[in-house]
Amino acid sequence: MWGLSRGQTRHIAASRILRTLIATEQFVLSPRVLTTLSVDCNGMRRSYSSSQSLSARHAAAFSSSAFSRLFQPVARRAQVVRTSLALYEACVHGVDYDSIYSACRMPDTLQSWFLVNSLHIWFCLVRLKPEGKEGRLVYRQLVDALWADVRQRLKAMGIHSPTDTKKGIEQLSQQFFGLIVAFDEGLLSHDRVLASALWWNLFSEKEDSDPVALARMVNYVRLQVKHLDMISSSSLFSDYPVTFLTFDQSVLLTI
Repeated sequence: MWGLSRGQTRHIAASRILRTLIATEQFVLSPRVLTTLSVDCNGMRRSYSSSQSLSARHAAAFSSSAFSRLFQPVARRAQVVRTSLALYEACVHGVDYDSIYSACRMPDTLQSWFLVNSLHIWFCLVRLKPEGKEGRLVYRQLVDALWADVRQRLKAMGIHSPTDTKKGIEQLSQQFFGLIVAFDEGLLSHDRVLASALWWNLFSEKEDSDPVALARMVNYVRLQVKHLDMISSSSLFSDYPVTFLTFDQSVLLTI
């Protein structure tokens, strides 16, 4: 095959298979697998560079063009996965749930956790919207992480039946997408509209809600959106992209 060794031929075949998989989006590489591939392909690149059958100019062209075109999509996809998981970790472990439960008078239940978590996922979605295709990819991975987590929490509660799990996911899905629409409308409208969305979705005691707490929640939402909007694209697409303001910080700050 064009004067190449058997090992080089195998590497070319592997590269073609990998290119096909990338084009058809049939896989996502873990960081460990990506590292292994990088090591192997660096070795392949060195073997090409030292091969007498290819000129130094052709070797450089291969290194800078074909190699980059082949593995840049893989690296981007791996970064999308890492970014989405880091964002979800921030939504789960970087949020002052207890203060929000107290302000909204929410019981400490799976339902309350889901609603507050969904609010912070929405914050991330708002920030991801200007990021184009990569933002949409992270968005899909982020929402997938939410449903995977919900399934695990349902199992921990003793819900193992596929039918019951499916029913629970369907009910929560309706709440999630209704919440997204309501908060989007509130964000683009007057504070009264946002307050209505928060009151309807988060405040448990509808007839006895604290208006001061509701105003604080409106301020919390506006400040979080402003805070995340200040994060650069390069920082957003990193392994540690987001930290949230605490609820107490939002009380002290003004928009």
